Amino acid sequence: MGTFASAGSYTIDGAQTRVKLQSEAGSPYNFFYQVDVAQGDSGTLDVTHIDGEAGVAWGEVTFSGMHGGNGALTVSPLPILIWCNDVQN
Repeated sequence: MGTFASAGSYTIDGAQTRVKLQSEAGSPYNFFYQVDVAQGDSGTLDVTHIDGEAGVAWGEVTFSGMHGGNGALTVSPLPILIWCNDVQN
């Protein structure tokens, strides 16, 4: 959701880094959850590697929980590994 100048740790504070879980468009399910700092959720995005020239980035994300219209949930196991093959300079 934001621009990252380099590898490093970024907190999930609602401004630059967000974690969401939502139903796919056209799905018969209708749900949306996100890490919500206002409800006490916290988390960190650790960008291990980022290379704008090669267009790749990877790392992992950990968080305490998620909230949405259907209540709260937790996710296990953590961390969740992330991979992006479309990094833009």
